[in-house]
Amino acid sequence: MTKLPSRLLSGHQKYLELQYDKLASSGDDVEQRPLPEILVIAGCDVKIAPELIFGAKPDELIVLRYFTGFDVSTGTNSEYDAIIEYAVRNLMVKHILVLGHKSIIQEQHVNSALHNSSSSQMPTSKADSFDICKIIKKLRELQYIRDHEDNGILSLHGAIMDSEDLSLVSVDVDGESH
Repeated sequence: MTKLPSRLLSGHQKYLELQYDKLASSGDDVEQRPLPEILVIAGCDVKIAPELIFGAKPDELIVLRYFTGFDVSTGTNSEYDAIIEYAVRNLMVKHILVLGHKSIIQEQHVNSALHNSSSSQMPTSKADSFDICKIIKKLRELQYIRDHEDNGILSLHGAIMDSEDLSLVSVDVDGESH
């Protein structure tokens, strides 16, 4: 068996010390912690950990990374389906956020005004919004998600993060950014 790199082991030790210190100072028991309310399905191209993006502690969010070709309810990605179903049915998450990354369109015919604008002014490509809406649509095909959403127990959200200026753009159900 190979030994883990020392950087990972020392980092884990620091993490454990912080967790023990927090538990000791707060008097909270691990079993009394509230369950996470949010499942973040983050694209593999989102370069910053969702916990950092949203200022959350490691146990406040459930984070699932998706890769190109992610498709729920097809049986080809049963590990994703199982995590989502567990989060919705057992942990009773209240929100699912599909988080994508803003891609910059670099075509020769893009006008110079677009190239000279700051990243916060650059438009979100329709492809970015479309991918997020496609995943949300697939999630809504799952009966347990539809049931929870219809009963007001669960809300589905989409957002795109710009890695240059770290801004977030909300994506609505129809795939239009605002």
